[in-house]
Amino acid sequence: MPSYKLTYFNGRGRAEIVRFVLLQAGVTYEDNRIEFETWGKMKKSGVAPFSQLPILELGDGTVLSQSGAIARFIAKQNGLAGKDLIEQALVDSIMDSTVDIFNTMAKIYFEKDEGQKATLKKKFIEDTFPTWETNIGKILQQNASGWLVGKALTLADLAVFRLVDELKLSGGDAPTVKSPLLKQHASKVAELPKIAKWLKDRPKSDF
Repeated sequence: MPSYKLTYFNGRGRAEIVRFVLLQAGVTYEDNRIEFETWGKMKKSGVAPFSQLPILELGDGTVLSQSGAIARFIAKQNGLAGKDLIEQALVDSIMDSTVDIFNTMAKIYFEKDEGQKATLKKKFIEDTFPTWETNIGKILQQNASGWLVGKALTLADLAVFRLVDELKLSGGDAPTVKSPLLKQHASKVAELPKIAKWLKDRPKSDF
């Protein structure tokens, strides 16, 4: 029986990076997907520390919240967080940069004013994302290993791939990845056996 239980809505969303790191680490877990109606009752129960999903329930009764904190916890347990404090800080900074992009995407998605939505989307496609992509490309160019930090796969690589993967699934509403190095990096992560199997078999969802 799995000792970890990951609870999130029936979608990729903020839980997908946690799934990626759990899978790559080879950690057995229960992928507990709930509907929004169920969340209303669950939220009132107080099981989620910050009244938000995802949460990760550990076998000893501990409940972790916040997708970044959960992903880092699993990464540190399984050698995917960087080999020393400097590498760990670099991994964190890259992962945080992807969170900034996701937050911008979420702001656009939930904007109700169509004029403002169009303005935000234009800035994101023409400025925000290209700037991020250029910076990630520079990091890849400076590292001969082909990974973002150090000489091995880390959470940073999974986080960047997670963003590229979501942009691909978003279709015409999202910017296109143009950097050859970022495309090459994404292919490298997608071909990891555990990630490749998940991409092939994961449940279909709208988000």
